[in-house]
Amino acid sequence: MTAVLSNAGLLRLIVQFQHGVYEDLLPWRKEAAAMDTAWHPSVQGLMYTHLPQRFLHLPYTSEHVLFLPQAVLLPARHLNLSSTERDPRLPLHIAIIDGDTRRIGRWLDCYPQWASPQALDLAAQVGHLDVVVYLHTHRVDCTTNAMDYAAGNGHLSIVRFLAEHRKEGCTENAMYDAAMYGHLPVVEYLYAAGLARCSSIALMHATWHQHNAVAAFIHAHCDDPIPPPL
Repeated sequence: MTAVLSNAGLLRLIVQFQHGVYEDLLPWRKEAAAMDTAWHPSVQGLMYTHLPQRFLHLPYTSEHVLFLPQAVLLPARHLNLSSTERDPRLPLHIAIIDGDTRRIGRWLDCYPQWASPQALDLAAQVGHLDVVVYLHTHRVDCTTNAMDYAAGNGHLSIVRFLAEHRKEGCTENAMYDAAMYGHLPVVEYLYAAGLARCSSIALMHATWHQHNAVAAFIHAHCDDPIPPPL
């Protein structure tokens, strides 16, 4: 036994089949474990508390953090995780929000079962094209939510990549949300690529939120009867 353990080559062959976590991931596992779960009557679904301090400043998470008198909370749905119970994929999804492809790869080496469609959907929502490309290259699935989320957040490069390299496509929500938030380049691309149509509902979203340039484009290409102005 001593001879085997002292042989570095043999030892690597043995331990590569053992379950565990890389040493460099231990601080990240500790960070995720320190995040507690909570429920609040004013918010639907599970939430995480004791958040990493950087979550208060990162562009994506800072938009969704809830500041309550006794706690700072982040709904699990904004991590694209289960809203009913603590989700073991939390460390991976934190790495996705951080945009750390190396850490993502290390987690997936340890837990390949974490490679769910929700991971790529989250990367598209956050806006990390390099993470989307990485997960796509490693054959991680996604849903129509990926393009819907990317469109609603104005991530044109991700919308384009998904359209050109994947087959899930999007729903009409991609156009609705892009119109609602005033992302004209995304609206134009969705229409030109035949991914979503310019509808009266999309026009209503753009008009209601006073995105005049978006409303003008949709109006010019709308294939629905346009109701008269109120």
